[in-house]
Amino acid sequence: MAEHPGVWEEPSHSVPASLPSREESDQLRELSSSPRGHLVHDVREAVDHFRREMSENMKDAFNRSTDKLYHVITGNNRIVQFRIGENGKLILEKTIQSLNMQTNKIKEARQKLIDAGKQVPLKTKKQIREAITGDPNKRIRDHLKEEPQVKMIDKFSFTLGVLVITFTEWIIMRHPDWFQAYYKLLMTFLFVLRYVNYKEAKFQFFMLDFCYLVNFSCMIQTFFYPDHLVWFVANFAASMGPLATAIVVWRNSLVFHDLDKVTSFFLHAFPPLLCHLLRWDLIPCNAVQANTTLSFGPYFFSAVGIYVCWQIMYLIATEYLFKSQLDADPELTTSLRYLSQDKKNPARKLVRKVCVQLKVLRQDEDMDPDQWKTKIIFVVSQLVYTICTLIPPYLIFLSYSVSVIYLITIFSWATWNGASYYVEVFSKRYNMKFGQEVVPKEKAKDDDGPESSSSSSDPKRSKSGENQDEDDDIFLDSLDHLNLNESQAIELIEILEKLEDDADENKSANRASGSSEDGSDIVQISKSDLEEKELEELVSQLPPEAKKDV
Repeated sequence: MAEHPGVWEEPSHSVPASLPSREESDQLRELSSSPRGHLVHDVREAVDHFRREMSENMKDAFNRSTDKLYHVITGNNRIVQFRIGENGKLILEKTIQSLNMQTNKIKEARQKLIDAGKQVPLKTKKQIREAITGDPNKRIRDHLKEEPQVKMIDKFSFTLGVLVITFTEWIIMRHPDWFQAYYKLLMTFLFVLRYVNYKEAKFQFFMLDFCYLVNFSCMIQTFFYPDHLVWFVANFAASMGPLATAIVVWRNSLVFHDLDKVTSFFLHAFPPLLCHLLRWDLIPCNAVQANTTLSFGPYFFSAVGIYVCWQIMYLIATEYLFKSQLDADPELTTSLRYLSQDKKNPARKLVRKVCVQLKVLRQDEDMDPDQWKTKIIFVVSQLVYTICTLIPPYLIFLSYSVSVIYLITIFSWATWNGASYYVEVFSKRYNMKFGQEVVPKEKAKDDDGPESSSSSSDPKRSKSGENQDEDDDIFLDSLDHLNLNESQAIELIEILEKLEDDADENKSANRASGSSEDGSDIVQISKSDLEEKELEELVSQLPPEAKKDV
């Protein structure tokens, strides 16, 4: 390696420097024939065997080294990436920028966020604080440091959901004749709450969907026209068919703490329950008796008739009455806009796959909710779905046992979905929704052990820690000025912490690594741009006055 530093040369131990002379040969022969010569011969064989093994091990180590990439930190703090070729030569792969680049990016991002935040007026700061913490004078950093908390609306929703389930059972068992009034009051209250929430989120046009019409139809028919058999049959078919099936298709779940999920479940579950009680004379009804029979033709046409009436009214509302409003605000969401743009929705995937096979859509053609082709596709596909789901309720109408088993199955499915949500989603997501988790911090303290206490006694480290805490406070305080909701702020902090952890790991690897033959530190560095992309995506969501400076 003296002449060619980049080439590995295996030392040759098996070739002697020169041949022995005749005298030396005679002495070796004489020594070998003596009793002591056998020992010398054995030692020589052992040494030769050791040399051969060492040579083979060095070859194996060399072969293994040719499959790896190495990084050397040079004097100018740059990283040189190389590998060892099969001939032993060093092959330069590329030169990476300074190790300080990643740390500098973090500092620049922090500073830019701070500078951008300071330009937002105090009034906006207070409004953001009030929206996130509920108190305009409470800092977001203080709110994030608190233990996870449950909002009052979630407590209310959980209490409401449990009480509704128990009270519904009590009414059905003790006073079934009260159920109609109870159902109307409850759903009116939930619909008002939903409209207020949906109006704020620009989802109010969802309330034009078929399930809402069926609820209002059941209320009106049972209150004003209790003797109308055809109307009752139409409500029964729509409730037991499309509405009850939607609990399975759209994965409605009985999640008590979520008012939106609770409302969606009651919205689809109560009309079938009401129609079941009326159909089997558990609630006195003049339109139908327990022994009433019905042929399939009148049943089917009355059921399809209520759907066709809704579809016509829906198109009039979206394409005429509210068309200018929908065109002026693309953020207003309708079922058509939502389903056509939700590429992960199984129903949308199925409809698009069928349309591509029928050559209605090209393979690379996307669904545009503003085009009539997409509107016709969804009208036809929803009509097919409705017709398919209207057939089973006819059997349910004729058998009490089938009706009971059907309702138990549907309600059990929603309960199972709720249990899956609590176990698989809620336990991980809910704490992150309201603040940083406390458990990982406690675990980190436990993992530090004695080192954490010893480091705190070091004045130099203590001072550095105080400075870091002060910097973190400044950074968190700057978030108060930005137009970020709480989940965005938490996500931003997590991304920056990931970047800082990667930088700390790189520094620790540099300190712990040994030196190579030429005195350079060799470290293995894993670099990922994922966090940087997430940071850029999050920064792109900032308000214009903040985004232009970031």
